[in-house]
Amino acid sequence: MSKYSSRELSNKLLGLENIDTSSSKDSRYKTLFDSMSQLVEIIELIYDENDHPIDFYIRDANKAFVKFFASTKDKLINKKMSTVVNVIEKSLLIYFANVDKTGKPVTFKNYGFVFDKYYFVNVWKVSENNIGVSFTDITKNEKEKQAQKLTIAKELRQFIETTNTPVFGIDSDGLINEWNHSTEDVTGSKKSETLRTYWRKFTPKKYLEKIKKISENAWIGEPMGNYEFAAITKNEQEAIFLLSTSARRDASGKVTGVLAEGQNITKMVGYRTELEVKLGERTLKLNKVLVKEKGLNKLKSNFVSTTSHEFRAPLSAINLVVGVIKKYWAKMEPGMIVKKLHKIEDQVLHMTKLLDNILIFGQAEESEIRQNPTFMNFGKFMNEITEEVYSSFNNTHEIILIGVDQLKSTDVFIDEKLGRNIFIKTLNNAIKCLPYAKKKYPFPVF
Repeated sequence: MSKYSSRELSNKLLGLENIDTSSSKDSRYKTLFDSMSQLVEIIELIYDENDHPIDFYIRDANKAFVKFFASTKDKLINKKMSTVVNVIEKSLLIYFANVDKTGKPVTFKNYGFVFDKYYFVNVWKVSENNIGVSFTDITKNEKEKQAQKLTIAKELRQFIETTNTPVFGIDSDGLINEWNHSTEDVTGSKKSETLRTYWRKFTPKKYLEKIKKISENAWIGEPMGNYEFAAITKNEQEAIFLLSTSARRDASGKVTGVLAEGQNITKMVGYRTELEVKLGERTLKLNKVLVKEKGLNKLKSNFVSTTSHEFRAPLSAINLVVGVIKKYWAKMEPGMIVKKLHKIEDQVLHMTKLLDNILIFGQAEESEIRQNPTFMNFGKFMNEITEEVYSSFNNTHEIILIGVDQLKSTDVFIDEKLGRNIFIKTLNNAIKCLPYAKKKYPFPVF
């Protein structure tokens, strides 16, 4: 007998619609009908009082159909199908009734669990009460496909179990149904302890909303990748994963769960956190340095301004003395000239000390201040400083040292240049803060 493809069969069966199957004299119908290798039958549906299909009569059948049931045509024709088989599949009856009522042909795949076979089924309208049905056996192809799927599933299962990447999954109820060895190693929880456990148990609270949203996307078929997820380990620590999720589907394509695959980045996150802390500390130090630098720049500006002002006093004094000597040289006694020259020397010494202050400031900027402390009389040291400051402010303020006798009897171990700089700056700032001239201001040292 000839064997047709599904498309050829559909075309030939649809060609039977205009043939009177009730006439046994139609040779065209008989020849085509009996030559088919597919199982073909003409049936009449039986409905209950609610117009639901419950059974059908076999009004005609080809040789392949009769042979399949190991019977004769006389024993099958006009018999109810319920007398031939124990169970009639409800899904078939629904398809048959739809074609019977609408007249629109349908084709579909069907698994006949009664005979454990897969069929490609064609159903079409033959006449007012009759419909034609053909069954093409595709069991071999379908079982080969199933075997291939089973092989792929086994390989996938083996891959999931043996990969060094954590893989876990949840079902439609939010229960864990996948937990491979790598996930066991990272979390410390065995597969037997986690299966059928609600996934929230292993999720820190701060990640719940995020994971819920990701799961919802997976349920509608939208995969997501490269997001951080934390799982609570057996020792109550957090293991951090970089995850990708996808929907898990059954053979029909229906989403049945969510499968997640990730990398353990717990150490990396630790390094990142440590780096962020160090970066924060460095930033804080840098800000402090910048603030200090800003302060130093301001101090430098003030220092230069103050020093420039202080240079004017000794220069003016020198200029004045030199002018007097030049003008009255012939009239001045030698002793007077020497006294004037000493005054010039004092002012030069004062300017030298001002320059020393500038050098000290430069060393402070470069953090290269060198100390050379020596013992010196504190009273003499402070007296020279007060006279210098008094002179630099044009004698506008009188500075009185308190405890002079104690100062004269005290030696201090100090760097003269640094000490001078400190006390001169202190006195300068004090005078600037007390602008009332011609008044006496005590300067307590102790």
